[in-house]
Amino acid sequence: MEYMGDERFWDEKFANKNGNLLSPEKSLVDHVEYFKEGTVLDIACGDGRNSLFLLEKGFQVTGVDFSSKALERLEMFANLYLIRFLHIQYDMPNIIPLKTALSVKFLWIGIVVHLS
Repeated sequence: MEYMGDERFWDEKFANKNGNLLSPEKSLVDHVEYFKEGTVLDIACGDGRNSLFLLEKGFQVTGVDFSSKALERLEMFANLYLIRFLHIQYDMPNIIPLKTALSVKFLWIGIVVHLS
């Protein structure tokens, strides 16, 4: 698997982005109608392009990322769109404690993983 970078790499990447939010991933947009209502844990949420889309569709979303700069951008976009949003800075060596603590139904990591 190709190395995707550490926290510093992603902090620099998000610190150097412009003020625009990218569109949500096409696969998410194309398939959101098949998702059941509920709570979503968006792992590696970055600056929130998928999280904010899911919030607009009525899901309860918690975003998790280890990049503080990404989460700062997410907070900026959430405030811009007047959306209340829970986000957590967390390096994910083990997903199970976080899943249990948050009681989520499925995860968004570029694919959907049903948990219940």
